[in-house]
Amino acid sequence: MANDTSLQQVFKYPGVSIGNGDASTLTTVYATFVEHFANSHPPEGEAADLVTYAGGPMTVAKDKSVLSAELRVWRNITNQGQSVPGGGVVHAPDAFDDPSAKMTVLISVSESGAATYQKRLNGKPIGGMPPVPLKAKYQSGLFVENTPGIVRSLSFTLA
Repeated sequence: MANDTSLQQVFKYPGVSIGNGDASTLTTVYATFVEHFANSHPPEGEAADLVTYAGGPMTVAKDKSVLSAELRVWRNITNQGQSVPGGGVVHAPDAFDDPSAKMTVLISVSESGAATYQKRLNGKPIGGMPPVPLKAKYQSGLFVENTPGIVRSLSFTLA
């Protein structure tokens, strides 16, 4: 897998056939979307900030002007704690959320560099909200939106 450095490369990549002797494979663009909520600590004063992340393959539109994907969302959470020998309790701040939860994020990126995201629960937009623009420019293979207390990033891997 290779990380990309230009958005044009991301749009030229999907479905390209790579010959390897007698075998050829179709290529795929994978997206990774991360939200970091600074100072959104779990209960009991633990120091971990809330982080949500999603990743998976993207689909290219027929006219090849938009890449999109609906991706499963994970988040770091604190479990109830585990007793350790000698007393005390250890909390695991990076446990996966309940795998039965149906939280997803719909990611869409246009060839012109406009990116949006929409959080969904059971396939429906949360609160009926439309997709939200990611207020970031694509630089060095990464979209980064930095607002007070929240950082969102969207990156691509070509495979």
